[in-house]
Amino acid sequence: MLPLGLFSGFPDLVLPEDVRHRLERSFCRELLDWRRGMKVVIIAETEPPETSFRQIDERDQPSSCSTVIDVALMTVIPRFIPLDSGYEGAVEEKLWQEKRAFIKPLRYDGEEDVFADFVLKDVPDGDALPMEVFGMNSPEYLQRRQVKTAHYEAEYGPGRWWYWDAAAKPDMPAFPCV
Repeated sequence: MLPLGLFSGFPDLVLPEDVRHRLERSFCRELLDWRRGMKVVIIAETEPPETSFRQIDERDQPSSCSTVIDVALMTVIPRFIPLDSGYEGAVEEKLWQEKRAFIKPLRYDGEEDVFADFVLKDVPDGDALPMEVFGMNSPEYLQRRQVKTAHYEAEYGPGRWWYWDAAAKPDMPAFPCV
């Protein structure tokens, strides 16, 4: 069963074993985030609910149950902005605290191979400044970092984008001035 709360009339969701295995394999980070108490949005495709009746306090009470076909999870902050890492959460929190204007591009927003973690919208002399958080040091990740760096340097120019090498420096650099 998937535990959902505060949904009066929402059917119980039965999670078949194969769907649970796919969920654990595809969304292990989001499941860990949920277990740590973070907000996680769930999108579930289900069969139509089936309603049956149960005797509760000598009265027939309807009970609905639906089988999950597929499911996806997405970690979000309390403002429902999706996150890919705790470092991104720290950047978003600081942007919010400083009342900066920004957007959070999502993978499905476009067809670009490179998209920023955030885009700062309140910078002088330009309508957007990409922001990137580099949080790992694996060989594959470092290769991807080179691709992103080359893209930002070519697209925006040297020094016209912000980044934080969180894997090497725990202190986040200051944001560009408004």
